Amino acid sequence: MRPTYGNSQIPESMKKYLILIPFHAKIGDGCDYIEQTIKILGRNNSIYGIAQSDRYSLRDLPQFLQKKAHIITHMWNGTIIRPLFFIPGQRWKFIEKTNILLWAVAVWLYVSLRYSHTTKILWIFEPLDAPLWLRVCKGFISLYCCIDAQFDRGVNWANDERYVVRHCNGMSVISDMLLDIHSHMRRDLVKAPWGFAEDVFNKFRKTSRKIPDNVYTVGYVGAICYRLDFPFLTELVRSLPDVKFVFAGPVVTGLISGDATVWKLFADICSNKNVKYVGNFYKKDIPGLISSFSVGLIPYSTKYVFNLASFPLKLFEYFYFGIPVVSTKIREMRNFQRLVCCTSQAAEAVRFINDVVQNGWPDQFAREQKQIVRRHSWQRFVRACMDLIEHRTELPFRNIQKPIDDRHDNQNRMKNRT
Repeated sequence: MRPTYGNSQIPESMKKYLILIPFHAKIGDGCDYIEQTIKILGRNNSIYGIAQSDRYSLRDLPQFLQKKAHIITHMWNGTIIRPLFFIPGQRWKFIEKTNILLWAVAVWLYVSLRYSHTTKILWIFEPLDAPLWLRVCKGFISLYCCIDAQFDRGVNWANDERYVVRHCNGMSVISDMLLDIHSHMRRDLVKAPWGFAEDVFNKFRKTSRKIPDNVYTVGYVGAICYRLDFPFLTELVRSLPDVKFVFAGPVVTGLISGDATVWKLFADICSNKNVKYVGNFYKKDIPGLISSFSVGLIPYSTKYVFNLASFPLKLFEYFYFGIPVVSTKIREMRNFQRLVCCTSQAAEAVRFINDVVQNGWPDQFAREQKQIVRRHSWQRFVRACMDLIEHRTELPFRNIQKPIDDRHDNQNRMKNRT
């Protein structure tokens, strides 16, 4: 009989793939897509995550000597590497790229020697600096999991994404709009079901912090940043003086040029008597906060393609509790029209909320929401991506055919469509 092992006790020699995941999201930001993907993949594969934004420099050497900093950390069923950049002068792009290249070569050399007889995979979420990894890890099977309209984040992101889309072996997207955007570059796209950590909500829903208030509450959980439609929110708050609005999350600036006005815009909203800002929160507090809401908000500004093409995870967080959702006209929300008030007009959102206040939210809709949540697990997302990879392992290691459309003016094209 073949011996069985717990998820973390499978010997390295029995794990199926070696998977490298370089990422830019900071570990402390609580990005679910990184953590959950590594946790699930790490059950049966050897995983190395390279946290490129959590890097160290020579100034951090005293922390190493005092054992307060570690380049290698074992977490999430994998090994997380925080690079130490030896060459000073990170403000110069050339120096930064050189440091990344040195670490990419070092990681490639290590895994190539240690896992010489194992199929190797380069798993990409964020295209920035990914062309460098693709060139170094040339013999790896490469997968690009496109989760946002990354080209909308600036020239460097757009150029790197164009290269990644052309040269990766396989590619998945999570929304219909991303499918439309990238179908101009390649034909073999796969739409993967976006994930939700239902087990985490089941664990913390009874123990996390709640807002003790019986007032009808409309709430938002997430970053307070340039992505929000502040005029929409201002009109909504002022049109419903008897409804309480709760905002939870950090105020974030510096993401794009000129977003320092976020502080003033949000302060103006918080000056209304029916608005409560509860500040930042721990990840374990999210279920408790949302359980206090009567309506969930997804108020993203649709003037950014990044928002239009997104698939906000908070939709499933709201659906988990079976509450109605008010969203601006994000493309993917069209697939949930019965369960989401999708509008760019605050007046329409006001009518919807007033109707729910008076008539309640049908139990049938709440049941449908919970069924949708169950269909969007992280296991299904990872399985869809792995199916694509395992299909690719049957093919020679090669790049895709020449792109269908060499133009990359996706931003204007998709704005016109929407």
